[in-house]
Amino acid sequence: MTDEEMKCSYEHYKQWQINKVRYRNESIAYALMFGAGVLFVIKNWQGVFFGIGFALIIGAICLLVRVLCKWNKKQQALSDLKAMAEEMGATDIQVDSEKGEISFSVASESIDDSKINDLGKKLSDKGLKMKVTRTKEPDEENLKMSKGKSTEKGYINKNNQRNNGLTPHEGTDNNQYFYEMECLNCGHKYFANGSDIWQRKCPNCQGGRP
Repeated sequence: MTDEEMKCSYEHYKQWQINKVRYRNESIAYALMFGAGVLFVIKNWQGVFFGIGFALIIGAICLLVRVLCKWNKKQQALSDLKAMAEEMGATDIQVDSEKGEISFSVASESIDDSKINDLGKKLSDKGLKMKVTRTKEPDEENLKMSKGKSTEKGYINKNNQRNNGLTPHEGTDNNQYFYEMECLNCGHKYFANGSDIWQRKCPNCQGGRP
């Protein structure tokens, strides 16, 4: 072993001894700190538990206040929106206070895109979201089609969903085949079992299942 290697080996051994002493001292210090903490808790357990309980109560009160403030803000926003809808001549106004939702219908000629954007911004500032769905009035031909059988091509159900005809794909229900459906509100196309055509809703704009 050369002198350089011996020197390097000695330095490693020296550093190992230093680290060993340091780790031992740190372990003793941690044990003493833990013991002091345990002794303090044992002697002052009533005060410690009182402090923890007090902190939990204060936290619960603050959380409850925030929830109530948010709920009151949402209810006020719903009331304001209902008043605005009534001013626009909206019909079929439904307010769900529990979910914080409101729905209504208004004629397209009574409100333009700029008003919709302004309304959406006001709701966003109040912590609410708005979803606009434009519907088309069915013409006489569509009304006639909606009176036929649900599996007939061209049938339109009560949700304005049109049956575009049978497909060769097997459905998910027993002995059923898929039919192509088209939403007359947004133009979205999807498949539905023949037994479900009469009640299907658009997955894109009406929240129906895919």
